[in-house]
Amino acid sequence: MKRILSMELKKAFWNKRFLFSLSVALFLSLLSGFLQVRGYIIRTRFLNTPAYQNVADWGKDYHLSAETMADFWIGMDFSTWCATAFFFLLPLLAVLPYGSSLHREYKSGYLNLITPQISQKRYFAAKFLASFLSGGAVIVLPMIVNVIFVACTVPMRLPSVLEVIYNGVYGFGLWAEVFYTHPVLYILLYLLLDFLFSGAIATIPMALYKLKNRGMVLILPFLTLMVFHIFLSLLYRFIPFCLSPLDFLRAVNVSPYGANLWIVAAEFILLLLPGMLTVLAWRKKDVCNGVQREHNKKLNNGLPI
Repeated sequence: MKRILSMELKKAFWNKRFLFSLSVALFLSLLSGFLQVRGYIIRTRFLNTPAYQNVADWGKDYHLSAETMADFWIGMDFSTWCATAFFFLLPLLAVLPYGSSLHREYKSGYLNLITPQISQKRYFAAKFLASFLSGGAVIVLPMIVNVIFVACTVPMRLPSVLEVIYNGVYGFGLWAEVFYTHPVLYILLYLLLDFLFSGAIATIPMALYKLKNRGMVLILPFLTLMVFHIFLSLLYRFIPFCLSPLDFLRAVNVSPYGANLWIVAAEFILLLLPGMLTVLAWRKKDVCNGVQREHNKKLNNGLPI
């Protein structure tokens, strides 16, 4: 299993599609960080001008708690186009590195050659893990780079509830209390959440490996999530929770309601199901193909069947 997993991880992380997806995500994350840092520098210079400081005594410290690194990383960025594009393209960027791997191997006939020689359940489990890890990494690594870039410029101050209009983390938001007490932990929790969901999305194309068009294998999960996003947004008037992953994967409240952790967990499992069911379906075939595998061994050794 270790050898198979090592081979799959190497193929998932060292290919042109992974590098392209990573480059796009890095560009958007760094551009978001640059625009946020530039805005921070402009505002702090204005706050330190004598004209502003002499307005009133409260002007000396006004708004400083909103000028914190916890408000400027890409997960909290709701003001720049690049952060919006990053989360909008997240399903595509997560799927691109290794999403079509099983489809390519199935169409080329490689799948029929390798599965009789090794355990199918191990092979598909390794491919599932490789897709999951590459999809999560290609999204979270640029986010970590963005956090480091912003942290090198903007100081970390404890956010204040009085500045909620600026940071957009309302009391009904997921882990809102953590944000106002332990902002670093809040960032880590959302990085973990984005990693898990990006990885889960990246495994969906495994269930589509029999489609003829490779482009559809990659874009269908994105289109499905877009349709569900629109549908779930219409349910806000009936269900007072944030239901769409494209909304609650951002650390800032972009929907009128907060996310419920149980609903988030249920949707995570739901996204994992297509890929997991594909693995389980092939496990059943593993038993059926046992005789065929023995026949292939005899043919390879030149023995009569």
